[in-house]
Amino acid sequence: MWISHENYESFLENTWTYDNNLDASLKNFQANLTHWNRNIFGMVEKKKLEILARLNGIQRSRAYPHSQFLSELELELQRELDNLLRMEEIKWF
Repeated sequence: MWISHENYESFLENTWTYDNNLDASLKNFQANLTHWNRNIFGMVEKKKLEILARLNGIQRSRAYPHSQFLSELELELQRELDNLLRMEEIKWF
């Protein structure tokens, strides 16, 4: 699940350090990974609900059928939602 996230590679590069003590290095990395997991993947449900509410607002707007801005925003939010749903699906496997 983590490796599917767009920032995983940079997270790994920034948090993995080996200081001649593998046990200490692994414990440090585990603590960083736990924090990252909680902040990135622990918020999936909250982010999903926020995006769904925004999509609902866009689609209910009177200006929606005539607004290029709202159409583009809807597409962007739909892509974000698709990414969140993919992360959520991966979590179950």
